[in-house]
Amino acid sequence: MKRGQAEMIGLALVVILFVLGGLFYLKFVVLRSDDVSSASHFSSVQARYLLHATVSVTLCEDVTLTDALGVCASSGIICGEDACGLITTTITQLTERLSFHQVQFTAESPSGVFLSLGLCAEGIVSPHYYFTSHGRSIDVYYTFC
Repeated sequence: MKRGQAEMIGLALVVILFVLGGLFYLKFVVLRSDDVSSASHFSSVQARYLLHATVSVTLCEDVTLTDALGVCASSGIICGEDACGLITTTITQLTERLSFHQVQFTAESPSGVFLSLGLCAEGIVSPHYYFTSHGRSIDVYYTFC
């Protein structure tokens, strides 16, 4: 074998090694699937659906949870009960079936948080749901721990 042929074979081997190294890089670094991100996406979707289900709940004759939150913000009575107590009971019943998640429900008005159920330092937060009830602007959301 001539010297030029040996150099070409060596160059071809170096190129093949670079291609194989690039393929391994793509496989294990760039194209890896994050189980964590898919799990957090699933939890985010669950939090969004739970929030929409919560605000759609009817507590008593033509009184929705959003109406009750407006009354709770002013410490009032609704459906013959303390509004905040009725909301607490209702949300507890909704979330106690979520055995694989700890859940925090938060309701805020411009003056601050007036109802917080559960304890989460951090977690996946549902989209915020903004509405006006009984003359108060209210923001509600869930956090999945």
